[in-house]
Amino acid sequence: MKPEKLAALTDEQLLKQKKIIKNTHNIILATGVVAMLLAFIMFGYHIGKDAATGGQSTFYYKPLLPFVFIFIIGNVVVLSEKKSIDDEIKKRKLG
Repeated sequence: MKPEKLAALTDEQLLKQKKIIKNTHNIILATGVVAMLLAFIMFGYHIGKDAATGGQSTFYYKPLLPFVFIFIIGNVVVLSEKKSIDDEIKKRKLG
């Protein structure tokens, strides 16, 4: 968020925004963790199938790419928003 918009928020709105950002960050982290777990399971299955079929297995990673990109981009955006909100809260000495 731009500093001008943050400065225009009241204290209650700022604390509410911080809570929303925290919840959004938790959802994005959960999505990334689930995507990584699925990737590990799929890769383990691929290794087992590859060994059983003599190298005839293929690893299908493309369905997981949207989740990985959401995790990376979302995490960067949310962390920058969180930092700007935390800086404004420190300026106002709210917590």
